[in-house]
Amino acid sequence: MALYTGNIKFTATDTEPTSDKGRIYYDDSESQLKHYGGDSWLRVNQTFNYDRPGDGEYDVDAFTKVLLHGNNNDTDATGRHTITNTNVSYSTSEKKLGSHSFDLTGNSNKLIIGGNTDDWTFGTDDFTVDWWWKYADYTSEQYFLSCHTTGGGFYFRKENSSNDISWQFSGIGTSASTSDTTWGPDTDWHHWAVVRNGNSFKIYQDGGQVGSTSSSSSFGAAGTFYLGCEHGGNSQWADAYLDEFRVSVGIARWTSGFTVY
Repeated sequence: MALYTGNIKFTATDTEPTSDKGRIYYDDSESQLKHYGGDSWLRVNQTFNYDRPGDGEYDVDAFTKVLLHGNNNDTDATGRHTITNTNVSYSTSEKKLGSHSFDLTGNSNKLIIGGNTDDWTFGTDDFTVDWWWKYADYTSEQYFLSCHTTGGGFYFRKENSSNDISWQFSGIGTSASTSDTTWGPDTDWHHWAVVRNGNSFKIYQDGGQVGSTSSSSSFGAAGTFYLGCEHGGNSQWADAYLDEFRVSVGIARWTSGFTVY
């Protein structure tokens, strides 16, 4: 049963209705009202909250240094960086927000973020790096992101022999890590965030804190930023899908557990 009011359709169903721009439907499976924006079905929210990453795609604000939506292009929404795409395609079947995600499955797929490399020299500033991630394969060591020079840098990876997920700060001798034997391929999309707030560094998965460390050191690297492989750019390839990748400097967007939706 459906109710039509002008161009708006109200219906309760588990299946998305015909994708006419402006239509609204209630998704029984997610208990969520959705509307069609022309490219995809989006959640209808009373207010938009940047502390809820699942509410929708981000907008650029004063703290955003790079923002990749992955909607069938590799454009940085901030306009600050050029993106070099090596063998990365776009998936419509595996996506979290918007119309597409980055397909980093297989070996030799990577994105290189160039230009304005001082954006990665965080110093002692607060920062937030967050993104959505879904594994295709989980058996090998994988680097999700990496930026490194002789003087230091950082990277986020899955360890080779365990389910440990580590954010490591090269050059200052500290890291934050966590492990969970339930992680694995084809389970679900997960939101990840690494946040510095003062001297506190925390890792969040789906809004829950899963790792932490502390340091007063200055760090970062005015070097090449890789997505999908280690900092040499030629090994430890990620085998996953990436959506809504953002780096923010000068703000700790979350300082404790938060709600993803």
